Amino acid sequence: MKRIFSVFATILFVSCVTIPEVQRNASFVDFTKYPDFYMSQAPTVDFKFMPLGTITAFVRCGREQGKKTRNKYSTGSYLDGTIKIVRMQPEDAIDELYRKSKEIGANGVLNIKLEFLPSNSEMGINNGWIISGMAIKR
Repeated sequence: MKRIFSVFATILFVSCVTIPEVQRNASFVDFTKYPDFYMSQAPTVDFKFMPLGTITAFVRCGREQGKKTRNKYSTGSYLDGTIKIVRMQPEDAIDELYRKSKEIGANGVLNIKLEFLPSNSEMGINNGWIISGMAIKR
């Protein structure tokens, strides 16, 4: 009897599991967006440069700055129809890396690594990107 109950409980539990749909995604990150700035995933190049140091930039999805979220369980581009959720893309990380690099006097970044940061929220809306590399001056 105990075995029958165990089998029945297992079948009941497994039948309640929701299996997510297949997701497919591809993206292209354009390093030529800034013609005055050299970007490469290669660790070495065939020209002379001065290494300035490691540089890292980080972007994460979230609500627009200065606005408060009223309903943390809503999903979509707007929460409660009024709070805009800004979704970050790899290009946003590149833009931030470029901005910070120019700020420190670099005119290039080598050995670029771009990583996806999964959401740390139950809503799944605050994923992000981290990008790093070696800032250089040509």
